[in-house]
Amino acid sequence: MAFSLNLIGVVVAHFIFHYPLMMSYIWMVGSVIHYFLWERHDGDTEDDMPVLHEYPAVSILVPCHNEGENIRDTLEFLLRQKYPNFEIVAINDGSTDNTLEILVDM
Repeated sequence: MAFSLNLIGVVVAHFIFHYPLMMSYIWMVGSVIHYFLWERHDGDTEDDMPVLHEYPAVSILVPCHNEGENIRDTLEFLLRQKYPNFEIVAINDGSTDNTLEILVDM
């Protein structure tokens, strides 16, 4: 009887201590496989756009309620888009800070 309890204890301890380590290895191998199958892009860059005869117009709507601290950075980032046919519509919906002044200056 003591032998069987000891064996059960060894099996349980082995499972408790080695299972997390084994799962860590499985997750690492799975993440490497996922990267090579889905995330890695050979030769592709983010600047590559499909060549179209005509690009449809796109409107980017930006709600700006009390965004005086970061609206300039947001709009400057949006203006750096590579898409050739877009407009940015900043919607100032009753701001009580200096958002309107910044939008007018831009």
